[in-house]
Amino acid sequence: MRKFLLHHKVFYLLFLGLLLQACGVKKSLNDLPHKTELQKPLPKRIKIAANHFQIGNNSLKKNDSGLWELYVEGNPLERGYAIGSLSEELIQKQERVFMDKIFEHVNSGSYQKFLSKIIAWYNRKLYLHVNEEFKEEIYGISRYNLHTYDEFAKPYVRSLYLHGAHDIGHALQDLMLVGCTSFAAWDEKTSDGQLLVGRNFDFYAGDQFSEEK
Repeated sequence: MRKFLLHHKVFYLLFLGLLLQACGVKKSLNDLPHKTELQKPLPKRIKIAANHFQIGNNSLKKNDSGLWELYVEGNPLERGYAIGSLSEELIQKQERVFMDKIFEHVNSGSYQKFLSKIIAWYNRKLYLHVNEEFKEEIYGISRYNLHTYDEFAKPYVRSLYLHGAHDIGHALQDLMLVGCTSFAAWDEKTSDGQLLVGRNFDFYAGDQFSEEK
């Protein structure tokens, strides 16, 4: 009886996985920004000091308070490449810590694959609601992502998922990965009367995730 229930459960998970894969997920997994030079050579950064890097006018430096300060310019794809190159180790560390935190909660290989299908289905329309400028910048950054988690999702798609991780956290509340502080000001509260929005990235995924601000 136990063996029957186990086989029934496996069959159900496989069936549901195939069903989810067919529900408009494939298009979202293959979507890319509409840019012709997506595979152009990646820029090389110059190391000025231990915590200071530059690419032309673009720079990343840790200030005296221990906070990283990033400046980039150019078109969206150029900005993405610059961000990725300048902060490669930081991006990879944050991704590793975040993904390992998820896998700590979901430690079965089969359930990790199932979770990837659930998240793919949950985010199947995400690409339709991200404009091309953001897609290009995110794609540029994703060229520097780790390939350790490609089985879960490819770097660009995974990067889109991570940008929607707050919403995924709400959908998967058992992971307890939600909560950021934000503010908005406008009219006489800003120097030019325009809307100013800020967010503090205090999204918590463990102490390691919070080490590099």
